[in-house]
Amino acid sequence: MGITSSKAIYRSRFGPFSPSSFVCPYPYKSMFPKELTEAQISNYCLEQLQLLLLQQTTPEETACLIIEPIMGEGGFLVPPEGFLQGVQEICRKNDIVLIFDEIQCGFGRCGKMFAHEYFDGTVPDILLMAKGLASGFPLSAVVAPQPIMDSLPPGSLGGTYG
Repeated sequence: MGITSSKAIYRSRFGPFSPSSFVCPYPYKSMFPKELTEAQISNYCLEQLQLLLLQQTTPEETACLIIEPIMGEGGFLVPPEGFLQGVQEICRKNDIVLIFDEIQCGFGRCGKMFAHEYFDGTVPDILLMAKGLASGFPLSAVVAPQPIMDSLPPGSLGGTYG
């Protein structure tokens, strides 16, 4: 909840939120003027991400970018073709860890095993999963390549069982 940008009712009593977490617009057609195409909306949102990395933070100060491949809380919003690929390209170019939050849309809940599989060539550095992982039982997972997982100091990631 520390980085949520969801509805105010869901954020209430969960603060304070990190002042160094930033939010970019998502290419949801209904939130933009009707005359804009999906490609124009997608390009605008990608430009806003690039501006954020120039004006509000820098790539060197950016630990990661977290995005839902299909935004669940926002109304099961599917981004236009090319948007996630554009986000991935910006992250790779700037050496920013790309995290796909598939907690709500993963494990077949969108048809394919993971929602990002619908967007050719998108591969996150870290994949977050839960909900469908254990059919609703409280289980979650953080999946990443060994170099990322090994970069964490002992004791910095774990739970009650170490």
